[in-house]
Amino acid sequence: MNRLSVPSPEVSSGHETAPRQSSPSHFEGVLLAASELFAGREAHDSRDKTLFRELALNLLPQTDESDRRRIACHLVRHPATPPEVLAALAADEDALTAYPVLRNAASLDEEILVAQAERGPDSLRKAIAERPDAGPKVLAIIAQLGGPDVVALLLDRTDVDLDEEMVSRLCKRPEILKRFGKDLVDRKVLNSSQMLTHFSRLDAPL
Repeated sequence: MNRLSVPSPEVSSGHETAPRQSSPSHFEGVLLAASELFAGREAHDSRDKTLFRELALNLLPQTDESDRRRIACHLVRHPATPPEVLAALAADEDALTAYPVLRNAASLDEEILVAQAERGPDSLRKAIAERPDAGPKVLAIIAQLGGPDVVALLLDRTDVDLDEEMVSRLCKRPEILKRFGKDLVDRKVLNSSQMLTHFSRLDAPL
């Protein structure tokens, strides 16, 4: 990777995180340029990856939102991108930064998926709902908070176990039960006992 001479960013001590700067700084554009260089080469040795990881993790908190979005798109499909950098982008509070990583990264920690499924919006929940590494805890949150189009993706997955807890979460939401109740009955995951429990939420046909 082409070596970049950049000023050393100030990082906070202890467990504090450097605050995001909304105004331009002398770091403006540095990480975007480094990411473009990194993504522009097919192969990187371990030193390249280590240097880029440290640079990215230090500068991301100070990088402009529009740059973070472009950086995420550049890095998510590069096989040598350090997983810690992808994790930081996937956990970003900006949905347009997090989306390409949540949609395309091969593997992400469950706590990131949980946090983003809880935070939303539904665009992120859709990306998470289609991930093969989204476990029961993540999918349960999507069932509880996702809009109808997100739940439709969930129900289309043949590998998702619609257990009693999942169905109960869906049935507690009238708008979801109205749209998908018949489908749940046809799939034999919504039984008579559950229908009695949620009787007040059922529409006339059910």
